[in-house]
Amino acid sequence: MNKTAILPARWAAIVLLAFAVVFARSMTFVYVEGDDASSMAYHAMGRQREFQPPYASYHGMMDKLLGLLPAREPLLRMTGILLSGLAAVGLTLLVLALVFNWLAERGLQVPRWLVAITFLLACPELFYIGLVFSPSLLAMCFVLAAHLILRRTHWPHGLADLKTPRQTWLFVLSFLLFGFGVALRWNILAYGLVIVVDLLRRKPANSPFSGGISRKHLLVGGLWALLALTASFVMIALSTNGAPDFETTFRTFTYVLRQAGTISPTQSASSTEKLLNTALQVSPLVTPAMGLLALLGLFGLIRQRDSLAWVVAAGLLSVLPWLYSGVPKNLLTAWPALTLCFVYGLEMLWRFTSQRRWQIFGSLALLVLLLVPWGIGVRVTRSGTAWGPGFELRTFDYKDVDGTDFELTIGAGAAFPTPEGPRPLYGHGYALLGGGWRNLVQASALERQQAVELAIQRGLPLVVTNWTPDYYLLELSNRGFTTSDPFEQDKTATYFTLRRFVDLQGQTVLLFYHETEADDVETMLSALSTLEVDSEAVILSGYPGVMRAVFERFPAALQPLGARLAIFELSALR
Repeated sequence: MNKTAILPARWAAIVLLAFAVVFARSMTFVYVEGDDASSMAYHAMGRQREFQPPYASYHGMMDKLLGLLPAREPLLRMTGILLSGLAAVGLTLLVLALVFNWLAERGLQVPRWLVAITFLLACPELFYIGLVFSPSLLAMCFVLAAHLILRRTHWPHGLADLKTPRQTWLFVLSFLLFGFGVALRWNILAYGLVIVVDLLRRKPANSPFSGGISRKHLLVGGLWALLALTASFVMIALSTNGAPDFETTFRTFTYVLRQAGTISPTQSASSTEKLLNTALQVSPLVTPAMGLLALLGLFGLIRQRDSLAWVVAAGLLSVLPWLYSGVPKNLLTAWPALTLCFVYGLEMLWRFTSQRRWQIFGSLALLVLLLVPWGIGVRVTRSGTAWGPGFELRTFDYKDVDGTDFELTIGAGAAFPTPEGPRPLYGHGYALLGGGWRNLVQASALERQQAVELAIQRGLPLVVTNWTPDYYLLELSNRGFTTSDPFEQDKTATYFTLRRFVDLQGQTVLLFYHETEADDVETMLSALSTLEVDSEAVILSGYPGVMRAVFERFPAALQPLGARLAIFELSALR
């Protein structure tokens, strides 16, 4: 094996340069999607579990790492986002290094620098996912490093050859890295299936589909799987200070499995709408170029009876339960397999267009597929939604329309929500390089800051009906407010949970919370009508659909503060 194949300078430099340019135009150190704020709240509130427990056991090791920092929210927030950005770069480098290592077995003709450029253009999600705090990215970096170490030290010389101390120590290092990665995000454990299948493969010349598995390969694969699984459970136990909360984690995972993109299992939506939402979520990951070349590559691997097809199958199997959600973060364990198919498809196209008569046509077709999603977006004007028609989220008092209209535009397409922040319906160049993404998420963060300042100045309670109340908890904490109200409260006694925040001067801000979907607005309004507060108004925060439903009932009672925020006059309910 060519030892320079792991990290050649030219293609790696292209990846680093691309991320540097995009991050310079888009990186912003604000909370974007809720889970990021909730992940930091435990640390920012002094790491007292009674008042603010860790967000989730399933990324307990991330809490251990953040626990090394002082409990200062700005430092925690910036460090977390910066780590995720660096992890996105590392993930891209490691995935490409792994794919180059796989395809070195059969001789990759297309230049690797060209593969890197094509891959970056074909997969804008590589950049988007690095703009928000995401322990999953760091977790994948560790398990990919474990995979590369195994291939680097034990391929192609039998994989079972642990004769030298160096090979033995690297073998040990690989399953320890894997276990550490899993403790950062539990569902990354599924990537172990990809590693084990790769360990069991023979060299392609000896074994396509039908070559069988030698006893040595089976022993080493089984041994590594057992040790990696053991290391994972040990690391999880160490990261959670005792017995992990498997019950809560299981409930969370089953809830996410039933989500279609951002449509929760409790929301009423047609099957068509759910499928469209899933397709939207995955669109920045599987662009037309990515999809077509990956299908071509998969067809080529199967047709040639290549043993790498088993690796692809393992990657797809690892995300099978998450496919319905369509969320790219949940599909991370399949990214190496997807990239393998994509690069192999590009290799097939490269060899085909080496014939002069196809060179111009093939090159132009690929160039169009790669560049059009970056330059041309799809504006969508649709009834009943505040998202769009451009890369925007309108306030809830927007003028509604009938039906749905589509329009091509030079620029970013319609914005749509994802669990990792907003995405455009193509036109990624404007969103990532033109400042569109940064402007949109900064505007949301500024609205929340202004809402907290208004609550303090006018003594208005904050009523939060969308995820997460920790946005406002952190804003209050940064302004010197603390709470003695426990996190765990009897949620059956009242509709809203209440936490009182007091500063050193004795000023109090009330924070009410109950997550509400548009289908449950009537129940929320009924509870709001009985709210025992001294003020005649509250600051209401909700999902766009909830805010729209309240506006349609009481248009004169709402004073917009932003797309998800308003001052609501309680007299309208009484």
